Amino acid sequence: MILISKLKNKVYYVVFILLISILFMLFVIDYKFNNLESRLETTIKFMDKMEAIEKKNEERKKALDLNSKAPILELLDENGSLVTLESLSNSNALLVFSEIDCPYCINSITKVNEIVKNNPDLKVYYINYNSEPEKNKVYKNKHKLKASVLSGTDMTFERYKIQSTPTFILLSKDNIILQIGGEIDNIDFSLLSKKL
Repeated sequence: MILISKLKNKVYYVVFILLISILFMLFVIDYKFNNLESRLETTIKFMDKMEAIEKKNEERKKALDLNSKAPILELLDENGSLVTLESLSNSNALLVFSEIDCPYCINSITKVNEIVKNNPDLKVYYINYNSEPEKNKVYKNKHKLKASVLSGTDMTFERYKIQSTPTFILLSKDNIILQIGGEIDNIDFSLLSKKL
């Protein structure tokens, strides 16, 4: 009898240990599955985000279409006044997308000043990437720039698909893109007289 009782206790003990082991394994499997599911969700979200960034970059690489309307423009000048695309209407305009520390942009200032001097009906705007009006005022005075200087935003550089600075965009009086170029010497200002 004692032997049977001991065997029963051992069997119960073994069954108990097996049940605990099974429960523990189920818990671990469930935890790992949930953790794996969470990781998978995070990975999918990351991949979706990267795909959206890639699409955005691909779209940005495409140049603006010539003879199309210029994208929205709403920026502050060096005095804090708002300049919009509509305010450029009825005047030809040259937009110079630049950065404060860009040596090529700074080197183009002399030629841009000549253009401003020789074309009084042409509005010329330097659009400095991620700069503030006060910094633009200092920049304008330091380099004796005769053009207005606007505070460019990420969105503006995105809309205009700017990939490098300087980038020059020539606009007609009705804000149609006539020419896009990376060097001021390659901009054909005779296009303005053809558009009049």
